[in-house]
Amino acid sequence: MSLILLNQTEEYKSEIKNAVKKLFFSFIFLLIIPALSFAAEPLKYDAGIELVKEQIKAKDYKAAEETLLGLLQRYPENSEILAMLGRVLFWQDRHDESIDAFNRSLAAREDASVKEELRRVKRAREEEAARLEYAERRDSVRSIFEYYHYSSGADPERSATIEVSKKLKGLTLVVGSSHISRFGKEDNQLEGTVYSKLGRGRWGYIRAAVSPDAEFLPDTAFSAEVYQGYKKVDFSLGYSRLNFDDPADIVMPGITYYLPKNFFISEKLYYVPDKGTASLLSTVHYRPDRRFKSSLSLGFGKGSERVGAAEDIEKFDTFSARIRAEYRFRPAWSMGGSVSYESRGDFYDRTGATVSLTYWW
Repeated sequence: MSLILLNQTEEYKSEIKNAVKKLFFSFIFLLIIPALSFAAEPLKYDAGIELVKEQIKAKDYKAAEETLLGLLQRYPENSEILAMLGRVLFWQDRHDESIDAFNRSLAAREDASVKEELRRVKRAREEEAARLEYAERRDSVRSIFEYYHYSSGADPERSATIEVSKKLKGLTLVVGSSHISRFGKEDNQLEGTVYSKLGRGRWGYIRAAVSPDAEFLPDTAFSAEVYQGYKKVDFSLGYSRLNFDDPADIVMPGITYYLPKNFFISEKLYYVPDKGTASLLSTVHYRPDRRFKSSLSLGFGKGSERVGAAEDIEKFDTFSARIRAEYRFRPAWSMGGSVSYESRGDFYDRTGATVSLTYWW
């Protein structure tokens, strides 16, 4: 009898254990299935749009794109979602995909503001293609012609220059040859310049020029200048050595301020210690894009900032004004020019103009 009771007890225990297991797994099943069902449920429209707005506010455009693509699986022809996708793709500079999204949005529903956004993206795509084409053409050959009239009755000044510029790794090389007539005399000059980056926010150049059998130009000339950027300001310091019969040294400290709307202002002092002369040149530059640049310069002091002859560093009250502009009307071609006026007290007044034509490849 005891043996029978023991067997029955063991059977009851086994049945109870099995029942507890079934109850436990049923409870877990009831908890997990709704959670999985909730996780698999697609993002609803209003919640999805709000999430995208938060992602855009955080400038997480990739996450916003993924959310919008998820919404499109549920709302494939929704014009608002497609328009938002067009914007997010545009902000990632993916112009072709952005245009496709805007076109799909307009196909679903006409909207004047979306049409304007589409036109803006198409313009940006054209500008980017042009920018890349302009950027690829970094080497150039330039011809420059200058003419100046002197009030003193001296013969006009004329010059013709050819310059070739070549970009290498971290360097830009410029070589030029000029023929110049001034004061009834004629000189030729060969010149070479090397521009280089010198570190973070720092760059500079060195230049050398030689004039064989010079009549009025320096026999040789050497100059160097270093620029250091700091936030929206560049500081510079330069030095030139002009080997006339009576050599001259010029020290050139400067500063450039970068302003909004593609404007910047540069101030440069030209100081000749041996002569005790100094001139300040102030220039306002405007460069809205790679195609156009212009500037207006005003100079004051006791010497000329443009030194081409020993007479230019003689001590006279000096005022100068110059307007320059250059326009790259084709990726391979640009044209520029300037007009200028300089008064050197009782010595002379000089007016003139320059014209340049550049081929880029």
